[in-house]
Amino acid sequence: MGAVKDYGIFLPIGSGGWMLSTTAPHPEASYAWNRRAAVHAEEIGLDFVMSMAKWRGFGGSTDHWGRSLESMTLMSALAEATSRVKIWASMHANVFNPAIAAKMFTTLQDVSGGRAGMNIVNGAYAAEFEQYGEWDPELSHADRYVMTELWTEAVTRLWSEDSVTMHTPFFNLEDCESRPHPSVRPTIISAGRSEDARAFQAKYADGAFLASDTMEEMRDLSRDVHERAAANGRVCKTYSMLTVVQDETEEAAKRKVEEWGAGLDREALALMRSSWGIPAEQARAWAAGAVGEAAFQTPYVAGTAATLIEHITYIVHEAELDGLMLIFPEYDKDMLLFGETVLPALRAHDAEAAA
Repeated sequence: MGAVKDYGIFLPIGSGGWMLSTTAPHPEASYAWNRRAAVHAEEIGLDFVMSMAKWRGFGGSTDHWGRSLESMTLMSALAEATSRVKIWASMHANVFNPAIAAKMFTTLQDVSGGRAGMNIVNGAYAAEFEQYGEWDPELSHADRYVMTELWTEAVTRLWSEDSVTMHTPFFNLEDCESRPHPSVRPTIISAGRSEDARAFQAKYADGAFLASDTMEEMRDLSRDVHERAAANGRVCKTYSMLTVVQDETEEAAKRKVEEWGAGLDREALALMRSSWGIPAEQARAWAAGAVGEAAFQTPYVAGTAATLIEHITYIVHEAELDGLMLIFPEYDKDMLLFGETVLPALRAHDAEAAA
């Protein structure tokens, strides 16, 4: 017996959306763009909308993500603009005190009528935080996950306990109150595929976003998170990301991929790679030799509705995923077309598999 899958969108909260290209559609970092995307998502029957937290862009000829909105403020407004889709905002544990975060998400849960979700990010790109003095270079990757575990424990306790006292190397709470408590605990989301990330997801998260280089690796990661969560007496759904390029013919969809790839912003691509810890010279050399498909920041599928249905059904099943977060280079046109021609077939397939 299968299960109904979740499908949602990654909102274009940063300028340029999810394409590193001068020739691709260029969503603006504006409330108007994101409101339209969220309302479209609700109208066509998607399950969630999620926004990242981003504090610095990657430059280049597109000034990629040079302009961005703040996740919590945006999602609070979108909670009022929608009535059904889940509202998932991102929060950096290395920036916000857990007492502040707990109160903010309790408020979002109230505003949204129980649809709020917290995507917990522990901070990985130094330049974002160095610019305002919130980066600790002494913390290792493992240290950041220790911090994030303690931070998440504090937040969840503040959502349910009248008083919380915690003394940690990263923050201190003394007889700390955070009332009212949310009537339903906000959904907790976490992205990452490292050992530390998967251990955290299995212990605290309701949803895990995973990335991989192969279908087999994705299946193994998804299975591992499912099994670890079950061993903890919990359920943690697994998701991945997919960019959708749809047109009436295969050829037209492939032309879009080629046209958008031709405008690859190699400077922004190199800066993005550098932010991941790759030496600058090595990142520039890689970007100089990258093919046009590198303009896509996630795996993508291009083709007709039939191709999309087949591809999405296949990868969700083969990778043992619980859903996908979708990216549409053309959020207005593409999302509506997807809602008319692809999503109903995916829902029908899921219902048949679950029967």
